[in-house]
Amino acid sequence: MTTDEGSVPVGRSAPWPEGIGGRLRAGLETAGVGLWHIDGASGVVHLSARMQRLLGTGTASGTVGIKDLFGLLDADDRARVREGVAEALRTDGSVSLDLRIRQFDGGRYWFQISGAIERDADTGAIRGEGIAVDITERKGTEQRLSLAEAVSRVMARADTLDEAFPEVLAAIASGTDMDLALLWLPGGQPDALHCAYTHVEHLPEARFEHFLGQVRDARFELGKWLPGSVWQQRKAVWVESVTAEPRFERLPAASADGLVSGIAIPLLVGSVSVGVIEAFTTRHTAPDDGLLETLTGLGQELGQFILRARAEDRLRQSDARQRLLVEILQSQREAEDPDEVMRVATEALARHLAVQRVGFLDVRGARIVLQPGWVAPDVEPLERVWPASVTNEAYRDLVRQGRSVVIDDVASNPLAAGVGLEAVGVHAAISIPIMRSGRRSAGMYIHSATARHWGPAEVSLAREVADHTWDAVERLRAEAARREGEALAQTISDNSTQALVLMDHRGYVRYANAACLEMTGFEGEEIRSRPVHDLLHHHYPDGRPYPSAECPIEEARAARAIVREHEDVFFRKDGSAFPVVCAVSPLVRPGRPDATIIEIRDVSATRAAARALEISERRFRNTFENAAVGVANVAEDGRWLRVNRRLCEITGYGEDELLGRSFQDITHPDDLEADMAQVDEVLSGRSNTYTLEKRYMRKDGRSVWVELTVSVGHDGEDAPPYFIAIVNDVEARKLAESRMQTALAVKEEFLGLVSHELRTPMTVILGMSQVLARESIDLDRARAIAADIAESAHELNELIESMLLLARLDQDEEVMREPAVLGRVAAESIERLRARGQGRRYLLDAPASVIVDANPGLLDRVITNLLVNAAKYSNAGEDIRLVIVAHDGEVQLHVLDAGPGLDDAELARVFEPFYRASGSKGAPGAGLGLSVASRIIESLGGHVWASRRDGGSDFGFGLPLLEPDDEE
Repeated sequence: MTTDEGSVPVGRSAPWPEGIGGRLRAGLETAGVGLWHIDGASGVVHLSARMQRLLGTGTASGTVGIKDLFGLLDADDRARVREGVAEALRTDGSVSLDLRIRQFDGGRYWFQISGAIERDADTGAIRGEGIAVDITERKGTEQRLSLAEAVSRVMARADTLDEAFPEVLAAIASGTDMDLALLWLPGGQPDALHCAYTHVEHLPEARFEHFLGQVRDARFELGKWLPGSVWQQRKAVWVESVTAEPRFERLPAASADGLVSGIAIPLLVGSVSVGVIEAFTTRHTAPDDGLLETLTGLGQELGQFILRARAEDRLRQSDARQRLLVEILQSQREAEDPDEVMRVATEALARHLAVQRVGFLDVRGARIVLQPGWVAPDVEPLERVWPASVTNEAYRDLVRQGRSVVIDDVASNPLAAGVGLEAVGVHAAISIPIMRSGRRSAGMYIHSATARHWGPAEVSLAREVADHTWDAVERLRAEAARREGEALAQTISDNSTQALVLMDHRGYVRYANAACLEMTGFEGEEIRSRPVHDLLHHHYPDGRPYPSAECPIEEARAARAIVREHEDVFFRKDGSAFPVVCAVSPLVRPGRPDATIIEIRDVSATRAAARALEISERRFRNTFENAAVGVANVAEDGRWLRVNRRLCEITGYGEDELLGRSFQDITHPDDLEADMAQVDEVLSGRSNTYTLEKRYMRKDGRSVWVELTVSVGHDGEDAPPYFIAIVNDVEARKLAESRMQTALAVKEEFLGLVSHELRTPMTVILGMSQVLARESIDLDRARAIAADIAESAHELNELIESMLLLARLDQDEEVMREPAVLGRVAAESIERLRARGQGRRYLLDAPASVIVDANPGLLDRVITNLLVNAAKYSNAGEDIRLVIVAHDGEVQLHVLDAGPGLDDAELARVFEPFYRASGSKGAPGAGLGLSVASRIIESLGGHVWASRRDGGSDFGFGLPLLEPDDEE
């Protein structure tokens, strides 16, 4: 006999062999010890009754094949049996092994197998006998202790979740005989679990590809399904069969991978659940209360470990954050270049957050200008200049409030809609506004190439870096501007045509520039260290002496006061007088005597020019203000600098209201992009002027068409450019053009209709009339023909009436109005349609007291056209609902059908004259009903719509609600 899988199957039934005495066997059986006898010659193992019960064989013969018994062992235990048998045969023949045997009914138990074996000298077959003791309980205790020890060792040496839980899951899978283990933790959503770690025992991970693929994207809310339920109830669960567990929602994937049983353990800190561990196996396992109790205890230890690890991780993050801030602040203290400060800060922050792009931006009116930042080597840099309108309104609202914009996933966050982040490889972003004087003057952006959850600590760190860095940038820019200003001041002083005098605390000249010496005729040595008053201001213009005590310049010096635009008369060295305008400014220097700067302008040559300029300015002002067209000066960023009366009339705004806005604020949104493109052309120098037609949004909400001509103006080389805008109101012309185009379209369509649409009813009328005139027919036939003639005549009359009504409305004929109960008009329209006998139900849902200021006859026509249109394109027998609602000062009437619906292109054109949708072939009508309805509602001050809805279409209109006060 051999002890491998090739041994012979069960032989014939045989009595218990000679060996152990009957009384001894009976005693052992009574003590719960099983007996076995192996007979290699026959290939069978004889089992005592107790042994059969232990193995669950239930055989009548009391024997089982060696191969079948060997198949109940795991691969490791099979190898141990081979080694044990070989060792026994080499030595004294005794064998003793602890084996884990799977019962014939599927259960798994531990047995201690002891006995003696020998090899038959004649046949070479192995034979032997011995006892088997069930040690499952002891082994279970050892297994639980081993599992607890293994998990405790991992937690003792690990510091982070990444270090601990791959090993913890491996220990749990091994210690519970499971094939797969998972850890669920709260993630980006604090009230939902996500799978943080997985472990596959022995088998390759691809073996469970269906199950693992599902859990990677799964999220379980508190109390939902198995993980969420264990998380909420804080109680371990043994899943004997996943198919019988109602809370197990992943059954298809588990079944596909052969998973059968499992466990779920809450990780607890006190009474708070911080996570859940699941483990599953492809074998059936019966509940083990002792193991479940051990796992529950481990869950409490693991919960404490998670709490400690997260606290330590926060400390590490805080430490890393502080090191990062120290690094950035140190570089900012040592740097002299603002661009270098921004580069160092953005690179350090990008490295800390592991992102691909970080940078700063300046907000300059309608433009955003990117400043130096950091970009990963394999990432494309952004364009340097962006329009401020690139973001959506919700995004801009947050930024205007100084709040950070945090986007975890641009594909699903509405704040990213229309911004175009995905086009530049961005899938998650943070935008930090930098506020000055209540307005955003700059900002910092952070871009990630993958979707991710931004934690509060990361957003707080980004804001702190943004504020510190921009403060440093502004400080360095201010210092550079100061140094440049000082150098420039000295240069200006030496080369300025403006006369400058520096007067010390006594009133003596310390310094006079070249322009001052030239103006007064003195030499430098003659004027230095002499009283300014005695040199230049010693007499009144009439020749009387001018005491220094009465001199405003001396008074300002003594009081450290500022004097601006002081008009006076000074004297030259030769005694001649000349008019001047002076400015006196104290120069306070800590630790040093005060000084005073005097700026002197000789205005004798400019007084006459000023008078001429005043006259010219008056003429220009009259021309500007009284021009028949709108005239304005506009700043580079779009702010109105100066507007005339006609422009105010065109836009409906007062002068102060316009000056507080920009042209972008009142330009129609659909026309702004074209206007800004022309502005960019002018600002770039590619053109000097442009003319376009666009719409302004008036203060009253209406739009007005204007013809805009823009050129660039300059007040000087150093002054910023501005725009000179000429605005001509062309609303009347555009309206006339629109009417002309409509009239031409109506005419063209009418002519086509004469040759096509009118021909059909006319053909019927003529043909049927000839039949009546020629043939001798019975009365019923004549009535049928007359009915066809009447229906065609009615269709022809409807067509002509619709075209005439369109023509009258297009000529803006005044529509007679009166208070009308909209529900009553709708009910009458429905009754007339019912009277036509169409066999369709119209359902009306309308409040009784909704009143509008309208023409009841025209309203009836609109409602009838909408109902007929709905009936035309709905399936026969389906109800049509008419719903009237009042909301926010408006009455809305909805006609709801169950038709096939229209696509977006058709919905945009359904109210055009003569337009018929693609699905209207074979349906009667010329495509004027909805156009007539639209023009009637427009003439009554309302609006129409056409939209899809679940199960059909919604056509309707809105009119202003007539309140009781309105009726009076």
